[in-house]
Amino acid sequence: MITLGSAVIALAAMLVAVWQAHIAKQQADATLGDVTPLIFLDGRKFEGPQSTGGRASLTLVNQNRRDIRLVEVEFQTDAAIVVTVDTGEMRDIIAAAYQKSRKDEGAPLIIDLREKHHIIQGSSIGVAGSRLSIPLSLTRFGKRIYTQETAGITAIVRYLLLDARHTEQVVEVFATVPFRS
Repeated sequence: MITLGSAVIALAAMLVAVWQAHIAKQQADATLGDVTPLIFLDGRKFEGPQSTGGRASLTLVNQNRRDIRLVEVEFQTDAAIVVTVDTGEMRDIIAAAYQKSRKDEGAPLIIDLREKHHIIQGSSIGVAGSRLSIPLSLTRFGKRIYTQETAGITAIVRYLLLDARHTEQVVEVFATVPFRS
């Protein structure tokens, strides 16, 4: 009986030591800048009494000491909604019109950056990470009826961590966006 009790205590002590080693490694990685980038998607309230649709923003913050290169960003939502990049630049306005005209039933918006080499710089110890924000607009597709007060949107971000191995990572984030028809 004493032997069994000693074995249980030894096992518990071993598990605590493994857990503490894991936490210590995470703290060391954070101190050295070996952390995964923060990627989040947030919905914003619509602006003005006459505005329709919804607004969202995908934000990437690279707190890693190594640079990351965006490969692809994919946005998925309900088939009755079109997602476009929401900026005042003429090429984005044209791309948004093109996206609305070619959208198939449930087709996602895919931004392929493989040939663009879009790099988000790494940050040094104690310095805030580099940030990239992609503003998004959600609108009804054609004459489709969408009666919900919110719309769900998923972003799938593919990027390369520019370390010795150029490791490809995939992160999926989801947000609920206020939506006005």
